[in-house]
Amino acid sequence: GRLDAGAALAHYGRGKGPSAQAGGAMSFFEMGGYAAYVWPAFGAAAAIMIALLVASLRAMRAREAELRALEAARRGRRGADERKGGREKASA
Repeated sequence: GRLDAGAALAHYGRGKGPSAQAGGAMSFFEMGGYAAYVWPAFGAAAAIMIALLVASLRAMRAREAELRALEAARRGRRGADERKGGREKASA
């Protein structure tokens, strides 16, 4: 069977318009009845990701500060060695 244009429009045109879109959004947020499980899981995952980001940034800043301190100590030691008579650099 062949569908006429009116039947095709009626069939494929369903679910269009502002009220149907709002229903689709509500359906999305309800997650098929599992919203009470899905949204807290998303929230927990987001919280963990943010905590990992913060911890990583803090660790990076601490390592950068440690590196700057070590480089400053090395420059200071190198300058003291040159003032004492130019000892040979220790091999690494």
